[in-house]
Amino acid sequence: MNPELCRYTSDVFYDGRLTAVEGMERQEILGEGLLRGAGLRIVAVPHEGNTNSSPEEASRIAGLVRELLGSR
Repeated sequence: MNPELCRYTSDVFYDGRLTAVEGMERQEILGEGLLRGAGLRIVAVPHEGNTNSSPEEASRIAGLVRELLGSR
């Protein structure tokens, strides 16, 4: 996990006990597209009335995974 995300997750959910693996700060997604780079991504998916599940969000995630799998 990226050290910045790890630090937040550790502080908020694990009382500071979670640590990042050395070298993770160099991990990134190369190429083009929405997921390029490193760190947290927020992808807005419009929908209404979905309280327990969201087919729209699942579909968007599947599309992002296909995009990643189709890249070099």
